[in-house]
Amino acid sequence: MKLKATTILTTEKQRIILEKLSKGTSISLNYKTRSKIILLASEGLSHGKIAKECNVDITTVRKWRKRWLKKYPELLKVEEEHPRRLKSAIESALEDEYRSGSPGKFTDEQQAHIINISLQSPKFYGLEISEWTYPAIVKEAIRQKIVENISASQVSRFLKRYRY
Repeated sequence: MKLKATTILTTEKQRIILEKLSKGTSISLNYKTRSKIILLASEGLSHGKIAKECNVDITTVRKWRKRWLKKYPELLKVEEEHPRRLKSAIESALEDEYRSGSPGKFTDEQQAHIINISLQSPKFYGLEISEWTYPAIVKEAIRQKIVENISASQVSRFLKRYRY
């Protein structure tokens, strides 16, 4: 016997905001999909039908249905006490939860040394090039034994992160 999924509750104001989010053109696809999941769940659709309609895995539907149920009392409170904050509260409810990820492979000190290389002229290091390329920075970082190995794309990310 299949269990029927819990129907999601939404107020009229929440529904209007979710509909705008699900159809928005200047919003992340994740928010659009998640708001559509909540809307379809509030209509009583099954996990499977929602997954098919939203082109997501059934576990994704379960996760967002569960999160909405958890956040719903808080959203009701915001709607009652601070109605102008409801949209941002709903967007917050649809955000990814923090995930720590794996620890970085490069220390802050290594990153600082690599950035420092990029701030010096290549001639300072005795190179016959006029401007740095990411592969040239990689070679210099390895030559200086700052790192054993690093990709040019990783160097690019360091420099972009710190706007160098």
